[in-house]
Amino acid sequence: GSEPPCPKPVKCPSPPPPCLTPAPTEEPKPCPALAQRGESRFGAATTVHLDEPFYWYSDPDILMRDLSDVCGNFGASDPDVTLINTAEKHPMRTTDISKAKFFLITIPTVSLWFCSKDRATERMKRALRKLVASESWQETGGRRHVWSLFDWRIMRWADETFKRIPDDSARGKWADHQVLMKHVTVLTYENWQGHPHTCKVYSKKFDDYCHPADYNWMPFEYWGCTVVVPYLAGEGALASDVQKHYPTESFEKWSGRKHVLFYRNDMKREYFWNATPVRRKPIELENMTETEIGDVHGKMEHLRGLRNSRFCIVTRGDTPSSHKMYDAIRELCVPVIISDLFFTVAKPFPTILAWDTFTVSIPEAHFMKNPKHAVAHLWTLAPGELRRLHGALVEARRVLDWRAPDSLTTEAALASTVDVCMPGPVDDV
Repeated sequence: GSEPPCPKPVKCPSPPPPCLTPAPTEEPKPCPALAQRGESRFGAATTVHLDEPFYWYSDPDILMRDLSDVCGNFGASDPDVTLINTAEKHPMRTTDISKAKFFLITIPTVSLWFCSKDRATERMKRALRKLVASESWQETGGRRHVWSLFDWRIMRWADETFKRIPDDSARGKWADHQVLMKHVTVLTYENWQGHPHTCKVYSKKFDDYCHPADYNWMPFEYWGCTVVVPYLAGEGALASDVQKHYPTESFEKWSGRKHVLFYRNDMKREYFWNATPVRRKPIELENMTETEIGDVHGKMEHLRGLRNSRFCIVTRGDTPSSHKMYDAIRELCVPVIISDLFFTVAKPFPTILAWDTFTVSIPEAHFMKNPKHAVAHLWTLAPGELRRLHGALVEARRVLDWRAPDSLTTEAALASTVDVCMPGPVDDV
């Protein structure tokens, strides 16, 4: 049947939450009252709204904003700078530590190492000394502190080699970085549930899952809690370079894109954990009509290929997550996920997003057995099914794209922190 007419608009509270309506397109917008009730037209997401006050560390030695003067790509390879800058202006930011529900550590760790490798350790030590000497840290012992550390080098198995968070005797009882991190919530790309408290409570109960034989690098985490956040779309490129790669076409124009299916990858690269065959298997689809399948492209050419396609294959790589996911989402190319552990360890914002509304999933075994059989259904989807996928993807993109014009990603990251990690695990681990 036809959709009911929109009810009379309901006045938003003051200050208004960022209502989750689609980005400007030729598509009609959802009824405002639906967004008020925490729903969305295509069911991709609930209304994203943080209503808990948080403290934002403003010390210059912690923020390191002077790096932007010497590094033109400051913040281009990681969302840490975007998160910090957006949170600074958030209406729920408070300077009163007694009112803060949580505390945002504003050290741009990944961008620091990208821009200042030779001085990064020295600057990190200075920032962390300021952090642990602060009144808020002294009162909380690091509890309810949140830090964006979107880098595999912080994982336990790489930690001793790269020392992104160095030990430092000048920090006193916080000298050991693992003691420092014991209660901290980390925003990063995967959550393997290998936190010390989690392993203590659950690992033996489930056949020592924190130390599996086939993942002998586990447990990965040495901090208190994890919130999975998206990769930066167009990673490595300046925001100005990726601005034009943000299509807003209507469903009618989107459904007329040149290709049904897209996939490009470096076919010579080897991957960990037996991912190489999965990454190379899509090449068997390259001679099909209405596809663009082949070897790797440059970043901008890759984004153009995504923008000309309705569906994009996203396989696992060295880990279950992949930057390909977020490049595809930015270009409104429906991700076709071939990564069995993605929904277990790598799915951002599970309390906000309904991932099955804007993605397609294919089990690895099914795809590896016969790729053409596995993707055939993409050609047979009815217009109504395609319309719903497109509409849901438009809704989800605002939540998953850090650099979208109307991005809600920082809002979602902070709201998810409250949903998933506040209050944190017990303190006797």
